[in-house]
Amino acid sequence: MPDRADSDISALLANGSLRLTRPRRLIWRHLAAAGAHASAEGIYQALRRGRAPLGRATVFRTLKLFARLGIAASTDAAAPRRRFEAAAGKAHHDHMTCLGCGTVVEFTSLAIERLQEAEARRRGFQIVGHSLEVTGYCPRCVAARGRRRP
Repeated sequence: MPDRADSDISALLANGSLRLTRPRRLIWRHLAAAGAHASAEGIYQALRRGRAPLGRATVFRTLKLFARLGIAASTDAAAPRRRFEAAAGKAHHDHMTCLGCGTVVEFTSLAIERLQEAEARRRGFQIVGHSLEVTGYCPRCVAARGRRRP
């Protein structure tokens, strides 16, 4: 029985002339329920533990498709650090990604938004969307790295 989330994603997929297949539905439900940033491999492993008959390539391709359509968002970090989250209906935010442990922190900054808009205006650029990811080390990893140094 389809639920509201299925109807919402069906409409979004239909805009790209795509169907809501069983694999896409399973991946979407997991992503939407996760409520956090999940790796493609983590999603694949979780679905596999749940006995979902999906291949790794299907999960990876579907997540890339969802990101391309704006149904999901991904951090810009290269695999295996790239994380995905459901984007439909979620307010804009940016990310800080730890290169040590992979933790992703969401943040919003009006100052950064204003600077981007001002810079775009100055250059005559019309913004239709953007993503910002700051990479570095979280406090826990900074502390751990500091202890390892001589």
